[in-house]
Amino acid sequence: MKERVDVYLVNVTILEGRHYVWPDMDSYVHIRIANSKNHTCIRKNTDCPFYNEYFVFEFKKDLQALIDQSITLTVIRPKTCWRRRKILGYCTLDLATIWNQPDHLFFQKWAILSSTSPECTGPRGYLKVTLCILTKGKQAKIPLANPTINEQIEGNLLLPEGITLERQKALFVFKVYKGDDILKYKSTMIDLLKKSRRTKELPCSLLEVTFAGITVSTTIQKYTSTPVWNEILTIAELFPPLCQRIKVVLKISNSSLRTVKYINLHSIANDQEDGFLPTFGPTYVNFYNTDKFGSVFVGRVLMALHTQLQHYGRLKSVIRKPLMPINENNLYKHEPVLLFGAILDVNVIDKRFSKKSIQFGISIGNPKISSQVNPAGEMYPINMTPPFKATKADDPYWYLEFGNRIPCISFQNNFPDLRKRFYNANLIDKMAIDFKSRLDAIEPFFEYERMHIPSDIIETKLIEALDRLAISCQKYIDMTQPTIDKFVTELDKEKLKLCLREMHDLEQLAKTIYNSRTKKKSFRKAQKLYRRLTLLIDHPQDCWPEIILHMVHNHKRICTQTIKSRSVTFSMIAEEAGCNCGKIQDMFLYTPLKLSNPQKSFIACKISIILWMGLKRHIDFCFHSLPKCFKFPSELSTIEHVPRYLINPEKHCRAHIYQGNFKFGTDTTGLSDLLARIIINRLSASTEVKKNALNPLWNETLNIVNVVIYGSREYLKSQPPSVLIEVIDHDTKFQNDLVGRSFIKSSVKFKDEPYTQPDFPPKLEWHQVLNHNSIVGGIVACVELLEVSSFVELKKSKHKREVSGIPEDIKPKLTSYKIDVMFWGVRHLRKLHGISITKPKVTLDCTVAVLESDILHKHEQNFAIHRKELVVELPQEDKYVPALVFKLFDNRSFGRFTYVGNHVVQMHRFLFYPLTREERDHKLAESQQKSYDSMDSKAPSLLEVVPKPSPVTTIVPEFKVENEVVGCCAFCKRISRRKQIADEEKKSSTSSISEFEKDIIEEDEFTDWWNKYFFSIEKPFNSSTATDIDRPISKSFRLKIYDDELEHQPEFNYLQDTLISFKLVRGEPTGDDEIDEKNIMGVFKGNIKVYPWSANRNLDYVSPSGAQLKNNYFDHFPLNESLSFLARVYCVRGIKLRPMDISGKSDPYIIAFMGNQQYNDVKNYIPKEVNPIFGRCFEFSGTFPFDTVVTIQVWDWDRNSNHDLIGHTADCRTNIQIFQNRVYTMERHPDSQRHSRTSL
Repeated sequence: MKERVDVYLVNVTILEGRHYVWPDMDSYVHIRIANSKNHTCIRKNTDCPFYNEYFVFEFKKDLQALIDQSITLTVIRPKTCWRRRKILGYCTLDLATIWNQPDHLFFQKWAILSSTSPECTGPRGYLKVTLCILTKGKQAKIPLANPTINEQIEGNLLLPEGITLERQKALFVFKVYKGDDILKYKSTMIDLLKKSRRTKELPCSLLEVTFAGITVSTTIQKYTSTPVWNEILTIAELFPPLCQRIKVVLKISNSSLRTVKYINLHSIANDQEDGFLPTFGPTYVNFYNTDKFGSVFVGRVLMALHTQLQHYGRLKSVIRKPLMPINENNLYKHEPVLLFGAILDVNVIDKRFSKKSIQFGISIGNPKISSQVNPAGEMYPINMTPPFKATKADDPYWYLEFGNRIPCISFQNNFPDLRKRFYNANLIDKMAIDFKSRLDAIEPFFEYERMHIPSDIIETKLIEALDRLAISCQKYIDMTQPTIDKFVTELDKEKLKLCLREMHDLEQLAKTIYNSRTKKKSFRKAQKLYRRLTLLIDHPQDCWPEIILHMVHNHKRICTQTIKSRSVTFSMIAEEAGCNCGKIQDMFLYTPLKLSNPQKSFIACKISIILWMGLKRHIDFCFHSLPKCFKFPSELSTIEHVPRYLINPEKHCRAHIYQGNFKFGTDTTGLSDLLARIIINRLSASTEVKKNALNPLWNETLNIVNVVIYGSREYLKSQPPSVLIEVIDHDTKFQNDLVGRSFIKSSVKFKDEPYTQPDFPPKLEWHQVLNHNSIVGGIVACVELLEVSSFVELKKSKHKREVSGIPEDIKPKLTSYKIDVMFWGVRHLRKLHGISITKPKVTLDCTVAVLESDILHKHEQNFAIHRKELVVELPQEDKYVPALVFKLFDNRSFGRFTYVGNHVVQMHRFLFYPLTREERDHKLAESQQKSYDSMDSKAPSLLEVVPKPSPVTTIVPEFKVENEVVGCCAFCKRISRRKQIADEEKKSSTSSISEFEKDIIEEDEFTDWWNKYFFSIEKPFNSSTATDIDRPISKSFRLKIYDDELEHQPEFNYLQDTLISFKLVRGEPTGDDEIDEKNIMGVFKGNIKVYPWSANRNLDYVSPSGAQLKNNYFDHFPLNESLSFLARVYCVRGIKLRPMDISGKSDPYIIAFMGNQQYNDVKNYIPKEVNPIFGRCFEFSGTFPFDTVVTIQVWDWDRNSNHDLIGHTADCRTNIQIFQNRVYTMERHPDSQRHSRTSL
């Protein structure tokens, strides 16, 4: 399936140039991305020009096509009357390198300009640029730059991660030997499969290599499917290169077909001390073409790559010369490979394909028809099934009737025996799957902070997972270390050495990272180990081509499914075999309709298939892996023949399906009428429809009889079949909409087995519901298949299928819970169908009950009665609790309520287990000493800079001290006084650090704010003090400075511990930020708490803060009545403001406003500064809930023209940063000062 086409914006900012080798030159910068071009204005008579120009290139294409492009920045001396146009230097990198950066951004980096002439060495100058890739509607996350670092060229170069400053010339030598199975592309399946021998139908082909913006290609080989090139293609480039992908294109000329293969440089090289230069092959590279029907194999090419570093001499950028042929027998041995498949079941066939015959084919490599002679001497194709006609099943699908003869398909071809690559990847993959499953079982303990789970259980599971990882790493080392010499290419050996080093490190870390005092931190470290493990799985060199399964309708290919060969490869050692080798796989085949919106394409069918692939001499193991109940046809005399059919005896079972809680919305309103349908073989059954529900509670058991399940007793126990569940949005007038699907493994019970623990009754579990690859919700269900007598089945089959409730021994146990809700108010209501929402009401739906708020009348934003509670029966186990759904309604005339929007939230977030007052006091007494130690370490620590991926260090330039700060409050006057004190310190060089600290202690904390601020950013505000203060300063002299708003800090619970903002959305997500933003109909502010409750309890239960829970959890919270407040906004400084003048500077000043109140500080503009120190304070008077947002704008002052807006703080509607949260949060403390930075 093709990737989604989207709109991407490539933003390029050309700031300035430095150290051009041509002095006093005229210059401009030319930007080229693919076929799009633009350039800056000409800057004259300077070798340090300032451009400050911004360009946006818009592309509408899929992501893979976008990042395949490269961007070239060229500095050019323009043409004059007496001098021709000449290039000073250029810089090229691919967009994939930008996309792989954090936030897809290079911010204010210095690009090295290289010469176009191979004779010139060294940089030709430096160009300061900002490069960013965005999807349409998104904003760039601009980091807070350090002005000192950005001015230092050597420490801020435009280089990808892992690339060092030391770069030298290198030759990337590509050796192209020959091609094999090169096919001419055909649209129909019959043309694609038939073998043509006529010369004019054979393809003409060539291979093209693109790297670092340079393209080189082989000669054209005409009219042959096995071209022989034997050519060397050489590209000269600096090493390490800025481009990180090699593009290899196979062109088939007479059909205008281009197939692309990308080789990531980081996967074929290692930049560590014990690493290796880029190397690849010799190995076959497989090429596939993707069209609207899926993938098709079009050929493979034998090629290699090695890198030669050059220390001297002139290099040509492109070289093509002949190469000696290669003897493949010296590298590896070709072996006949067998791919075998048994199709057990095909159902869920759309009725569009019910009228004509249906076939299935399989191939690996060249998709030619593979034939075999049966004992009767007849030829028949073995990689295509016979044609079948679809049979009507239960509505709305069709199925293929096989009877007791299971169709088999197989394919044979000769390939190099490179199975070791698959074996190594399978070993690591199984280690990662096992480790991930153990981590997934532990993660909910930390995610919901379940107080009732004993700490020793978490400790036991975490230690068990890490010990298992350490054992697996050691086993991997023991199995693979002796096989290094068996690999044929240099990359194979280096890759294995890298894996062995990583496994040794992972083993040691798994034994040492656990700390009993910081379990959550140890768990995060374990997750990092998993991510390191997954990076080792994929191998950059191909082994065998991928398996392509295709569906043919009326002799036309309508859809395909690509299956990884590695997953079904056989090995004598179980750990090396593929995870699906010889096992039943259930998969969907999707039609290619509506490629622009894959969510709307429909399923052609669901197929259950067993696949096995290995050497043909291991064919015995292939048939031994099949279920024992399968028998070979009597006409097969020897096992050398691959069977066309397998005969299967019939079994009769009964399936019970139990449905549970579910949440999602697909209609334009955001609600759905949901039903769940189970499908097993040709039979199906459905639950009742739940109207206008996002979390329906079905509580039903669906019975299906006369179910045929293939497999022996042992096989069904080891590989229980899966049942398909579809969740449907029912519509009585139009066609039903599919919400999503899920596969559920069944529990199999035979007649002679007791229905007792631990296997029965089965337990309900959460299962993800997927629509293509998107998770759209979850369903609580379990399935059991029970073998029953045929007499009972026949009797049941005469009656209508019964629908009953879930048995009590399977149904979750219920207990009483109390839900306390604080309905605070609603904000930012949009119009619904052009009509204003004047009387909103909010309801809380918890599946079994609904709690309603009061109705707000016009001009009211807060509810009069804002504390309500509800006692409901919910499952005892946390994993079964349903989701909570907030719904917003508008009260219209005649008592009508119009639905506006909803918000779905998981109940786990608000669940807690109360303690009695005695239990709480006892726990506090036990942890009193520990709490004191924690308070001692945290209370005075006000100056630790919050860590970020790249630490920000700021130095403020020197400033002039004024005698009076006009318009400032007393705080800013104290700042001015501290400037004078600092200047006195500058003059007295004999003063020591201890004396300086002693002086500060004597000052008032606010008076000393300025020094604390500069100590907090690790640099003083003048150079002399910097040389004196080299010893560590006490933490009491430090402020804590945040790189973002306080609403974004997780340590403060995002300031949503008291008031939480819930976005009320109408309609389903579209993936377009602009459309999704318009679908937000308003914001509900409130809070929820859910805890076990019983009306008969006489115990004095309290909240974590000690408040009684007799009435409502929120009784001690503040009232939501109108509140007058005074807000002070301190504007301390600006960091790397956008230059607006041609000199590269700005004259910034501040405008701040809240509602109708505005302060214009134009009189105090700061001339020629991009890192200004404002030191301003503004006061606003307001009333909650009407005044909630303060906006700050920074303008550039101009004498002779209009003032320019540099930037402003974000609007509250998009970020939901409500000023009211800062007032009511529990994080407020009168003795603390917290300062945040806001991006403009």
